[in-house]
Amino acid sequence: MRTRLALIGAAGDCFDRYGYEATSLSLVSEVAGVTKGALSFHFSSKADLADAVEGRAFTAARAAVGSIGRSGAPALQGVIDLTHALGRQLDGDPVARAGLRLARERAREPEPAGRWERAERWEPPRGPQDARWQEPRRDQVPWQGQAHRIGAAPDRPGPDPGRPHPVRPPMPDWHSAWEPTVRILLREARSDRSLRPEVAAPAAETLVEYLLLGSEYAARRPGRGGPGGHSGPGGTSGPDGNGGRSEGMTRVWRLVLPALTPARMLPKLRAEGTPG
Repeated sequence: MRTRLALIGAAGDCFDRYGYEATSLSLVSEVAGVTKGALSFHFSSKADLADAVEGRAFTAARAAVGSIGRSGAPALQGVIDLTHALGRQLDGDPVARAGLRLARERAREPEPAGRWERAERWEPPRGPQDARWQEPRRDQVPWQGQAHRIGAAPDRPGPDPGRPHPVRPPMPDWHSAWEPTVRILLREARSDRSLRPEVAAPAAETLVEYLLLGSEYAARRPGRGGPGGHSGPGGTSGPDGNGGRSEGMTRVWRLVLPALTPARMLPKLRAEGTPG
């Protein structure tokens, strides 16, 4: 278990710095200080390792969302606190940043060679015995009833469409760790009138997403040390331990809050987040 955790941490650092395509298993094993054989024992492929990193980032993000306490504050304060919690995580944890980067870079990642799929996409795996297998339906098979290999010519015959085939189970996306909570909080903010009625909820969701993407960019920007632009494990810099990014998020919230909430609610909201 200790070796597996070390590999996930090393992979998170590499994916964060170099991205999915530029990271090799040899590099990860070198950073983790283990042999390539030890890595292969725990992870069969780079995709398998990236799945583990994304899963760890998702779990950490869910924990950050779960740490948000309401204590009778307006629902919009919960949104503010959530952005600060996730922003601190993105700033201080390479695995968290890697999870966000992998979710972006692997969004259209093709299945490994030898996998077969329809022209658009398969439905999520389902089945009573093995979720990794799925019987294709005839309306899912293109090219006159024949499946095709990814990257193959359309007129190249595929396997028997009636045969089951492996399908990668859907991975939890980093955004899905917090987006549902934000939507719930915004609905509650509409109810408790901490969100102006004329503010569209999708616009407020976009604000949260851009704040978090800004936190990721700020943590990786040049000047923080290391080839990836950040200072390595912990990712801290500056006297306040986070390079002032928490203060930057606070400034943004102070700027936009008057447009989001009625004037009477402003004294009840803390742009810097709830202490503790």
